[in-house]
Amino acid sequence: MESCYNDPPGYSAFADFRLNYLTQLNRRYGADFVLDDFVPEAYYNADTSTVEGRLRAQADRAVPVPGLGLTLIIPRGQFLNVGYSVKFDGQDLVREVGKHGFSLRAHWEDFDSRYGLFLFRRQET
Repeated sequence: MESCYNDPPGYSAFADFRLNYLTQLNRRYGADFVLDDFVPEAYYNADTSTVEGRLRAQADRAVPVPGLGLTLIIPRGQFLNVGYSVKFDGQDLVREVGKHGFSLRAHWEDFDSRYGLFLFRRQET
């Protein structure tokens, strides 16, 4: 699963996407992240069926973020989590979303590719 969320050699789309979080913190909040100090990676947690987008620190870092009034302390080898991608079983998804007041209106699934689109609508009260 991780290979689906990590760039193959010679490509950087996922890495660029993850590093853009730091670029935005620098631009919007005056942070001082050095992009080369972090290695983008994906980690698959099989217990929760979740892919975590991470930025792993290559050295100890203390990064001031003046616009938020804080300094982030990031030890070498630790990571910033910049996103989750959760993998669902279709029936589990319908049950979970139903608990929050939505009903399934339509769905399209490609079982060979293990991909689906689901259309939910808030239930009338």
